[in-house]
Amino acid sequence: MNTTTKLFLGGINGVGKTTLASLVQELRPLWQVVHVSKEYMKFLNLPEGAYDQLRSLPESSHRASLRQLVNNLLVAHADAPVVILDAHYVVFDQAEYPILKVGEWIKEFDGLILVEAKAEDIDQRVHHDTLVGVRQRYMSSEASSRIGIIEENLLYNRIMAQRVSDWFGVDLFIVSNANPRQAANEIINIIESSRAKGLKLNLCSN
Repeated sequence: MNTTTKLFLGGINGVGKTTLASLVQELRPLWQVVHVSKEYMKFLNLPEGAYDQLRSLPESSHRASLRQLVNNLLVAHADAPVVILDAHYVVFDQAEYPILKVGEWIKEFDGLILVEAKAEDIDQRVHHDTLVGVRQRYMSSEASSRIGIIEENLLYNRIMAQRVSDWFGVDLFIVSNANPRQAANEIINIIESSRAKGLKLNLCSN
């Protein structure tokens, strides 16, 4: 009987997690990658890009909706050998304080992946996306301020991802996205070796 390996992949805005997840799927076409932000907007019947409307919803509503959406997505992709949900551990964007976005439902996953990158690389990506209108991301006007904020966000995200791992007993793997193809292959190797042994993912922080 085929068992689906379920992975939760997260990171701060601009770290390249969505590109990395898509690259993993390109290398393994039978695996399923779900970009949760897009699915969440559809789930709430909000138009694409309506982030102001999204932010206006109470956090209690977000928690209940995310729990239901994640459950729906895992059921919908239950026939896939591997399903990767591209989402967020913590949201910083224009919030007064960081908001933890995962809950007890994270126990349904076999492993957690936290994608990180150099603050300077993230800043360049966010700056480019904002200038060309690909995504309107909140950012300070001063480069030094942006780098400092990104470094703080990376640290806080790592702390919270590790706490989520500890709280819910799901192993965490931290991957550097300095080289996307290398990072994608690293994730693939971990998943395939674990599936070949018929074991739950044995992911270790590094």
